[in-house]
Amino acid sequence: MRQHDHPRLAVPIHYAFTSGTLGDRLMTKSTRNRPDLYRDATADLAPDTTVRILEPGHPLPL
Repeated sequence: MRQHDHPRLAVPIHYAFTSGTLGDRLMTKSTRNRPDLYRDATADLAPDTTVRILEPGHPLPL
């Protein structure tokens, strides 16, 4: 089995995207404001990757 390289840290930054009320429901099927879905998927696919979810406008100290 080939080992994949994964980042140690991931920070979702576009989770508040919207294409409008109608567009969200019909076209993009947006899960806006649901960064937890990204975090959960990352836990399944890359369990060694830490996901930091920041509120919009907040810095990430390194």
